Amino acid sequence: MDVIETQGKTLLHPGVHNGQAVVWGRFKMEREEGCITRCISREGGADLIDEMFDEDAEIKAWLQGYSDQFEAQLNVEIGACVGLSKYDGEPPINHTFQSTLAEAMLATFSDTGASFSAMNAAGIRGEIPPGVIQYRHIEAAWPWKNNVYHCELSGALIMDLLQANAVAIVNRVPDGMFLHFSGLDYDVVEGEPINVIMAGAPLNLEAWYGCVADQYLITSAMQDNAKYPHAGLGQRKVMDMGVMTQTCILDYTKGLHAQGLLLGAQHSARTQAQTGTG
Repeated sequence: MDVIETQGKTLLHPGVHNGQAVVWGRFKMEREEGCITRCISREGGADLIDEMFDEDAEIKAWLQGYSDQFEAQLNVEIGACVGLSKYDGEPPINHTFQSTLAEAMLATFSDTGASFSAMNAAGIRGEIPPGVIQYRHIEAAWPWKNNVYHCELSGALIMDLLQANAVAIVNRVPDGMFLHFSGLDYDVVEGEPINVIMAGAPLNLEAWYGCVADQYLITSAMQDNAKYPHAGLGQRKVMDMGVMTQTCILDYTKGLHAQGLLLGAQHSARTQAQTGTG
């Protein structure tokens, strides 16, 4: 549901905040005596509408139908999960949550020449509890509506990214706040990435590899975000895949459920094997 106010070009759209259905607006509101007096178009962010003001019964009734539909969709059960949190501790190289979401993208686009996928932990905004999960859990964990992008990265650039990861790991950056992968495995010894395996074979620094990741990583954050200092420098054949990252996660979860599998189980087992637990 989009509401366009033609003069101010205000955009309202439904969203989720901490798992609850809300309405977001890309505007700044001005109020007098508790009532909205003017909405100013704003490009740089979205304000959560969470303040009380005088109700308009007619508008409220009109919006309620959309709200009910949205709430009903959030409650639909889509699968089951082992329980995922980006605060899942050691080892930091393969956090279960981040690697699981990366796997969702790679599984969706493996037939497009993608050898691996990357996921940034910063984008994860909520946990997925163990047991039956609903649309709302995915929406709360990954609320972004960016598309998946495909590009090619050289082996040398990939090694630069892993070098940056190794620094973060040695410095014990909290909450796994660096890049996580599916299809790409490596170890970190004395601050250096070693034993780098891409799609089952040693990384070739002179080769080019297909990568899928959220648009944020490939087209924006990688170019100016200090957390990923080498990214965005040299990728080629950048392409919008036309499918939202969130849709990949939803479809991946449903596909696992159809096979009787739990979201996160594969990566959780691998993490336990690496740490000698389980």
